[in-house]
Amino acid sequence: MKLDNPFKTPVTVHHLLTHTSGFQVVIDQEDEFSPALGHPIPLQDYIKKKKPSVVREPGTAYMYDNYAYNLLGYIIANRSCTSYPQYMQEQIFNPLGMEHTQSVLTKALIPRIRMDGTLLLKAVISLASVHLLCCSPSRIQVCLWCSISCRYYPAEDAGKRIYLDTPRQQLARFEGRYTDLRVFMLLTQVTATGSGELTVKDANGSHKLMQRGPLLFEDENGQLLAFKEEKDGSVIFAKKLISSFMDLQDDSPYTPSIHQLEAIGLLQGTSEKQYHPTLPVTRAEFAALLVRTMGTELAAAGGINSCIKSPGSVQAKSQRSPERT
Repeated sequence: MKLDNPFKTPVTVHHLLTHTSGFQVVIDQEDEFSPALGHPIPLQDYIKKKKPSVVREPGTAYMYDNYAYNLLGYIIANRSCTSYPQYMQEQIFNPLGMEHTQSVLTKALIPRIRMDGTLLLKAVISLASVHLLCCSPSRIQVCLWCSISCRYYPAEDAGKRIYLDTPRQQLARFEGRYTDLRVFMLLTQVTATGSGELTVKDANGSHKLMQRGPLLFEDENGQLLAFKEEKDGSVIFAKKLISSFMDLQDDSPYTPSIHQLEAIGLLQGTSEKQYHPTLPVTRAEFAALLVRTMGTELAAAGGINSCIKSPGSVQAKSQRSPERT
């Protein structure tokens, strides 16, 4: 299997193991799962059907990647000249005495699994615990992570921490709007607000972070934010967004919303680098937003596509209907 990789750096097993392959996000759809119990989709078929392109240079950015681990399973199957489930059974489960564990759901496991809205393994977790997990998953996740971190990676004595006093002007290089590499809807705004201080706004609210190292910051709860310096001197911790629209004014009431829609891919820049925020939105542009919001690409069908593919461009405005909404 050959990957579509435009970079000189090849994708290695190490990249797959460390979630740094550079693969484009692969989202599984419900209709792609096999409805027949005991007849899973062959791993080879899945790997080839869902093969992603490499969109970031391998080894340069971290992104949790399910496809990478499916590919690792396929590599194991090829190297061992057996199927992945068989390899796991013979090399992992049997030697460890794991008599009730399998890598795929089979009819043999059904009697020991109770279907109650969720899958409940009777021997491991109580029904009350399942309800608790369903009612407060985010809080439980944070508590569990903090417990593990405190146990195996205890925090340093706060009195020993030394924070840097870098001038705010020098911290301006960290400023910008960032989007998660896996979930593009998750946006983070970073602003330098003082000497050695950043303010970060995201889905969890606003946080002040103090500088502990050249590229390392810490918030009031001890949570760390690490940046990475690129070859050109720029810094990132996720994908840094550069607006394609050059005619947006910082003091315009429309600018934040336009940037937000552009950041999550609903508005796309054009060669003219203009958006004209004071003009009404056309029906074609509004239709394009709805289509992209549903996660669907616009049809490449000649004239109509040229009217709505690049909303906000001068060229598109000269072609589309004069009716506006």
